[in-house]
Amino acid sequence: MRQMIAKFNGRCRDCGGAIHAGEAIRWSRATGALHSDAEVCDSYATQEAEMRLERAAEYRMAGLSADDFYRDVVEAWVAAGIFPVFAEGNAPNCGLPEPPGLSTVSSPAALGTAFAVGSTGNHDGAYAEHSNWGPTSDTAPGLPVYPDPRGYPNLKPQVVAPGVDIRSAVDFGDAEYATMTGTSMSSPHITGLVALMLEAGECLAGDYATLGTLIMQTARPIPYETGGVPPPGPGDVPNYATGWGEIDAPHLDGGLHARRGEFRLEPVDATTTRLVGTTWYELDIQPRAYWRLWSDAFIHAIHMKVLRHIAAQVERP
Repeated sequence: MRQMIAKFNGRCRDCGGAIHAGEAIRWSRATGALHSDAEVCDSYATQEAEMRLERAAEYRMAGLSADDFYRDVVEAWVAAGIFPVFAEGNAPNCGLPEPPGLSTVSSPAALGTAFAVGSTGNHDGAYAEHSNWGPTSDTAPGLPVYPDPRGYPNLKPQVVAPGVDIRSAVDFGDAEYATMTGTSMSSPHITGLVALMLEAGECLAGDYATLGTLIMQTARPIPYETGGVPPPGPGDVPNYATGWGEIDAPHLDGGLHARRGEFRLEPVDATTTRLVGTTWYELDIQPRAYWRLWSDAFIHAIHMKVLRHIAAQVERP
């Protein structure tokens, strides 16, 4: 069992007794999280589960640049605790060959702040050639607000998910379904995965940085030779067709067990009180030495998020 402690030093005015972990838990639940998926290429728009884009004509295929039209929207989503999932775009819809080649990622997926998703086949775990490629020229800002690009700030897509012959709701009628192919069939897989992650760990609600980083780090690598500048990673992982690989939900399930947690106040001097958060947890993801570094960082980030909120509440005049 591993113990992780994060501390926030600050002055506590009129605390009125102990601050309980229940306050932090209620706050985490209150933040909530919503998820939207979208794909736009040139004048083409597609409907996803939770959002319809009505201004498709104002978008264009990004190429090496990202369209600024949606930039403020994505930043506002993230500030509100929304996980911004976007489909990478489809070569046929853009009049491109299959595979489409470098720097064909559609906007707004090309934004550095967006979590872009490409396609694999149906149950074969291989790159699907309709799926557009990175890189993008729009650099990912990274931690602490956005997912860690892990040394590849221009990477697109971030991950891939099944997108061939997927049963999907269609707009023919309220109870109509059809088999469809495209990156718009891939991006809802991420929405579902985020929902599962939040069900398992409510403290992650609204934490785009941690959620996105975990999804990339636990993806199953799919080496694919794309070339490109900056060059792909060692052994073509990550690359500009499949990113960090295909999402792998079982890899996340049960790998990190929080056994105990507490928040407590420690007096420092006559005017200062230290607020301390501690979590005891067990790690069961291999290789353990590698994942221990990341698990400590994730838990520390969660601690600091809660501690800053509590400190802000007790320090109000």
